[in-house]
Amino acid sequence: MFQQEAIPTQPTDISPSYTSTSTSPPFTQADHIPQSRPDRPSSPSLLPLPEHTSTTLPESDSLLVFEKALLKANTGDEGAQVELGDLYREAEDYPEAMKWFAKAADQCNAVSYRKIGYLYDFGLGVPMDHSKAFEWYLKSAELGDPNGQLNLGLCYMNGQGVEEDSKKSLEWTFKAAEQGVPNAQLLIGIHYKQGLCLDKDFGKAMEWILKAAEQDSASAQDCVGDMYLAGEGVPKDTAIASEWYFKAAEQGYAQAQLSIARLYDDSEGVPHDYEKAMKWYLKAAGQGLGSAQNNIGVLYKHGHGVTQDYTKAAEWFHKAAEQGNKQGQFNLAMSYKDGEGVEQDFQAAMEWFLKSAEQGDATAMAFAGSMHHTGRGVKWDVAKARAMYLQALEMEPGNKAATLLLKTAEEFLAGEEGSTSDERKSYITIALSVVSLVYSIYSLWV
Repeated sequence: MFQQEAIPTQPTDISPSYTSTSTSPPFTQADHIPQSRPDRPSSPSLLPLPEHTSTTLPESDSLLVFEKALLKANTGDEGAQVELGDLYREAEDYPEAMKWFAKAADQCNAVSYRKIGYLYDFGLGVPMDHSKAFEWYLKSAELGDPNGQLNLGLCYMNGQGVEEDSKKSLEWTFKAAEQGVPNAQLLIGIHYKQGLCLDKDFGKAMEWILKAAEQDSASAQDCVGDMYLAGEGVPKDTAIASEWYFKAAEQGYAQAQLSIARLYDDSEGVPHDYEKAMKWYLKAAGQGLGSAQNNIGVLYKHGHGVTQDYTKAAEWFHKAAEQGNKQGQFNLAMSYKDGEGVEQDFQAAMEWFLKSAEQGDATAMAFAGSMHHTGRGVKWDVAKARAMYLQALEMEPGNKAATLLLKTAEEFLAGEEGSTSDERKSYITIALSVVSLVYSIYSLWV
């Protein structure tokens, strides 16, 4: 049920560009952490990349904002120069953006230092250069810019442009968090929650993550929901968890939409309602969340809240599988194996079982072994099947499918020497029956 937190891991540009010297109306833009993450349970991942969003103004208003910024920037107003640089960057005119950021930087403007660093960090209008980005973030951070401090902390955390240093990373991230930067507060909270560079402390984790959530950070709100659902640092309370998920979901946060759907699906903290579950799964799936796409397929497969439709189920499993969702890959393999919603294809089933197994799904590895066990889609090879069952048990000790199938394979291999062709054919029939039995009761284990 639980899912990994969306950890800020790349430099961001999230604060308004204006200083106290600028009286221009805000033309806000943001470069923020992504709103997706792998399905729970999983180990922490430090891979998300920033996305770009902006406030869209009517063309006439945009022109007015630009003209005002240009007029003030030409008088030497450093805040307006940064604002103008932002406008050019939003228009993807990066050389002109750099020009105006540099003018503000000549006046020791901390925000402009950070923005120049960001252009170097992502190679926007200049060759990508993480070392130069680090130097500009350092200038910004030393002048007290909170987002510059966060970006500097992220550079130290990732070893990007500088040697990795967890102590310095935490030092700068704490400075940003204490200045109220939500992403920094969330990151400190995640460090405490997962015991990353800090002693695990759910109480302190909740304290910091809640600070970010109260500033409307959707990823933090989702994380608060996770902690209430798990009873981490607070008493377990699914009703309060759902409240926080709704806050994040209403901001369009896909992972929270998935969490709400699961609450309705599993009847946790809210009344059981497959139709509402489908509604929220669709919202999350529309943003490309593989887990949601897989779960929509499950609802169609079983006819929960919708008319049973194996074809639609297979289509949704395929969407999830193509995105690398291991459960979607497993379910698509099952669809091909059984010919549900797609033409029966044992080779395709084997392919998708293996893809899921490569991502650590032990049952998928066991079922891939079962294809060798019965000679469907691949050459009949009980010894190879046995090896795959053992591999599945290494991945997940006690895996039920692998345990049952391994016993059947070993019984055959123990008496294989001297067996006749007819006896082998008879064994395949028995193996098919055993494998089919395992398939049929698998739904009781997931």
